[in-house]
Amino acid sequence: MSNEELMALNKELEEKLQERTKDLKDLEEKFKTIAENSLMGIVIIQDNRIKFVNKQSTDLTGFTVDETKELNPTEIFDFVHPKDRIWALEQLQKKQSGAKDYLTNYQYRIINKSGEIRWLDNYSKTIDYMGKPADLISVIDITERKKAEQKLKESEEMFRTITEYSDIGITIVQDGKIKYANEAMFEINGYTREEIMDWTPTEMINHIYIEDRQRAKDHLKVKLSGEITLPNTDCYRIKTKKGDIKWIETYSKTISYQDKFADLALVMDITKQKRAQERLKESEEKYRSLFENMNTAFAYHEVVVDDSGKPIDYRFIEANSQFEEMTGLKVSEIIGKTVTEILPGIENDPANWIGKFGNVGLTGVPLNVIDYSEPLDRWYKVSGYSPKKGFFAVTFNDITDTKRAEIKISESEEKYRHLFEHSPFSIVLMDYNGKIVDMNRKTTELFGYKKEDIIDKNYLTLKGVFPKETKAGLRLVRDLISKGEPDNPIWKPQITEIYNKEKELIWAESELSSINISGQKMIQIIIQDVTEKKIAEEKLKESERKLREQNIELKELDRLKTDFISIAAHDLKTPLISVGGYIDLILLREKELKLEVKEDLNRVLNNAYRLEEYINRLLDVMKIDAKKVELVKREENVHDIITSCLSDLEFQIEQKHLTINLDISENLMLKVDHFRILQVFLNLLSNAVKFTPKYGKIELSYTEDDQSVVFSIKDNGKGLTPEEMQKIFSKFVTIEQDIDGYSTLEKGSGLGLYITRGFIEAHGGKIWVESKGIDMGTKFSFVLPK
Repeated sequence: MSNEELMALNKELEEKLQERTKDLKDLEEKFKTIAENSLMGIVIIQDNRIKFVNKQSTDLTGFTVDETKELNPTEIFDFVHPKDRIWALEQLQKKQSGAKDYLTNYQYRIINKSGEIRWLDNYSKTIDYMGKPADLISVIDITERKKAEQKLKESEEMFRTITEYSDIGITIVQDGKIKYANEAMFEINGYTREEIMDWTPTEMINHIYIEDRQRAKDHLKVKLSGEITLPNTDCYRIKTKKGDIKWIETYSKTISYQDKFADLALVMDITKQKRAQERLKESEEKYRSLFENMNTAFAYHEVVVDDSGKPIDYRFIEANSQFEEMTGLKVSEIIGKTVTEILPGIENDPANWIGKFGNVGLTGVPLNVIDYSEPLDRWYKVSGYSPKKGFFAVTFNDITDTKRAEIKISESEEKYRHLFEHSPFSIVLMDYNGKIVDMNRKTTELFGYKKEDIIDKNYLTLKGVFPKETKAGLRLVRDLISKGEPDNPIWKPQITEIYNKEKELIWAESELSSINISGQKMIQIIIQDVTEKKIAEEKLKESERKLREQNIELKELDRLKTDFISIAAHDLKTPLISVGGYIDLILLREKELKLEVKEDLNRVLNNAYRLEEYINRLLDVMKIDAKKVELVKREENVHDIITSCLSDLEFQIEQKHLTINLDISENLMLKVDHFRILQVFLNLLSNAVKFTPKYGKIELSYTEDDQSVVFSIKDNGKGLTPEEMQKIFSKFVTIEQDIDGYSTLEKGSGLGLYITRGFIEAHGGKIWVESKGIDMGTKFSFVLPK
């Protein structure tokens, strides 16, 4: 080839080289532009040296571009995390050597200049660089993605752990199918995974208890429709595969699962809790019933303290009805209030309730006390305890009646002890084992025995006290002891002969009774020395015997007297009748008698009539004494009977100018003996006329009811003393007339009022007299049955 040809060829080659160089420079500029503006880090490594590195790569490592290019192979490999270093180095060597079996994409960790670990996603391949193989590496920082993936992985693992090992059932339901269910779901209902995952919507609903089924069905339908996305909690009963009924609580929420609505449900088996709640409810109902119906008062309080922690008050939190009944404080008015608000002054109560119960609430030390509340004027038996610090509860009973009874018993026992020691009678106390436990001073005086001779000894040691014929009394004591607590714990008084210590015989009256002293049953023996009384009784018996004999004689004499008077009265009446009849005959037959003779005969006739009247009265008295008054009862007009009596007394009434007020109905009818009642009114009216002074007043009145009529005859005459009123209705009682002008009638026999009372009582009535004293008038009243 000629020179010209060679020069032409050389020129062509130079032109092509220049063109190629230009293209290469353009390519380098483009690569550099791409590399510098790339979001990825770009590195070229050849012969274990960094031939190219962009800023994005150095930003990952923390070194500058120049520092990076100066790194030796060892320093380059130190970038890689020790756990990833070996296999990363292996891949790097393969690509630099031109091997074919290398990975183009993998992830590894680096440690930057500040020591921070970063995750890189590596895309690399073998390239020809400067005529030799090199590793072109493109990396992306995936640290945040790795962290997110790690968190997601941890979350998934956590979810898997929670769901698979949780006691809470977890399920996802979508399109009427169970998409997910954990192991707890199978344990709750007893079905296997295979059985549950194949359930149709109907089968899902049918395992819910029938009474809750429709509610659960409606709820699921709404949730799956997406209408309600908020969480929802509900309780249902389900029927397990074995047929058991369980309570479940569901917490469900509408979620998006695979771009569709689904129901995520957390299911908890609350059967035990439900049963516990039911038991608790029953317990609370029982507690509430007990709380409201217990006989003991109950109240719950909060302690109120001052700045130093000292209890100064307490507040009522709760109280039952018995509290209200026992204290009189209305529960509705005290809850939330302090005790000092309710009972002002209680802080000064000597019982110190605030201090005592405040200490219970603060220390937890329980308190049992019987104390008196001054503001309430009641005694209480109180128990206090603290369920938690700062609070206390009290239960108490009102024992006011019991306490007052105890005080009375104590006072009574003190009085008994005083009476016991100062009694005029011997008193011995014995227990139901027959042991003598006490005796008073009078016992020593009566029997001569000292306390040390008898106390703590059995009553049988006293056998020597009783004579043989009275030892039956010991058997009565033995019988009383053997009964323990007899139905009739009193042995009626017995009088027996007893020997004292000096063997002197005395008469003693003993009474045994069962008594209670300080809660102990005892037999009390009261012994009285009745020796003098017994002697007096014997004398009295002898006197009574003699008196009975004399009484028999007196009764016989009285009978003889009565017979004599009766015979004499009848014998006297016969000649009196003859005398009276004979004088009447003379007066009728002898018309020419002298006036003096006629007056004498009339005087004899009047005396005969008077004597006959006395005899009749005497016979009436005898009949009354013998309770043999005979009555002839008929319906009689009482007004007419009284009018007849007033007519008989008309002369005496006019002579004394007396005023008679007759307030008796003219139609008053009674079934009475006409003659006897006439005598009653005549006797009472004649007495009134007799003892009423001139120009005096006599009033007759009556009152009646369905059973009887009461008549009253009242005058303003002389009146009666209390002594006179006591004996006015006795036989042969006359009232002295020591004031002039009181009577124009003759002095009576003293039998009129006695006979009057006898006739009234014979009719079944009663008579009485009233007077305010001398010159105050007299009022006689008597009642007759209808």
